[in-house]
Amino acid sequence: MKILHVVPSFGLGGMEKVLCSIVNGISQDVFHEILALDNEMGARHWIENEAVRFLSFKKASTRFQFFRNLYKTIKESDPNILMTYNWGATDAIWLGRLAGISTIYHSEHGFNVDEAQKRQWKRNIVRTVVYRLVKRVIVVSNELREMLKQCYWLADDQVEFIPNGINCEYFIGNAEVRQQIRTKLGVKNNEVLLGYLGRLDPVKNFDLLLDGFELCVKEDPAFKLMLIGDGPQKNHIKALCRKKNLERKVLLVGKQKDVLPFIRALDVFVLTSFREQMPMSLLEAMAVSIPVVAVAVGDITKLVEQEKQGLLLPLDVENAAEVMASCFHQLREARKRQTMGRAARQKIISTYQERDMLHDYARLLQAEE
Repeated sequence: MKILHVVPSFGLGGMEKVLCSIVNGISQDVFHEILALDNEMGARHWIENEAVRFLSFKKASTRFQFFRNLYKTIKESDPNILMTYNWGATDAIWLGRLAGISTIYHSEHGFNVDEAQKRQWKRNIVRTVVYRLVKRVIVVSNELREMLKQCYWLADDQVEFIPNGINCEYFIGNAEVRQQIRTKLGVKNNEVLLGYLGRLDPVKNFDLLLDGFELCVKEDPAFKLMLIGDGPQKNHIKALCRKKNLERKVLLVGKQKDVLPFIRALDVFVLTSFREQMPMSLLEAMAVSIPVVAVAVGDITKLVEQEKQGLLLPLDVENAAEVMASCFHQLREARKRQTMGRAARQKIISTYQERDMLHDYARLLQAEE
């Protein structure tokens, strides 16, 4: 059986991690091909399955040429199953049907920054149409499941909820590695290292994060903030740090091929996004026993129970920066962080294991054999 995966991009992100887990974990009698529409293949090193074929996509100067090239690529691949991911790959759905592919699954992992706070009506129309051309729409969060049913009038059996999962044997704390990274970064043992992992995108709401962090360090200078990742907000973040005199407190370590050592170095994981679904970075941090401070959006409220695995604040709360700074201060005590961290790891072990996620995907795909 051949599966063609069509993605907008194959960079270092949460959706790409899920795709890699599928390709690595469901390989018996299955041949996978991956097509990135922007030819970005940064996540290629996450693929352990040597039989995977990476397709090159011919760039187009017009929309018509883009459609023609994508149709031709799908037709030549001739997969048994076509899997498309997120809004940027929805054209592959109707072109796949034109190419004669009868079994298509579309996977929604979240929204771009341009739809973080308000959906676009033109895209809503397109989604309403193309979602009916697929066998199932796979979603990674309860919020997405309900939204698809309410906004696009999909029946229960048209939407498949498969939560993201983590390899808890790999994502686990390590005191020696933690100390090595902290020493390398110049973080002292008595300092509290807050951290974010992911793309530096506007949807992540770094203004709130840095506003809250600024108030925090004014009251208690024993805090530092590490940002792991790269993206369009990098220069904006640097400018804010200069303006707030936080350049020595904020560590921008850039994009990392192996993020685990940096997660292990953290004391608290922070997420201030306008919108999230089920972020893989949050699952990874929790699996490493890192407590969380986050805005209560998407399925974060399913992952983090207030005062148990971390602290949550509403997105629209008044004086959000002050509330966030207060959350940081509440986790100043190491014993409290350790208690919440243990609860965080137990939550992932009990509910969000990679093996369970792969079982659900295998069940869907094997039904087509």
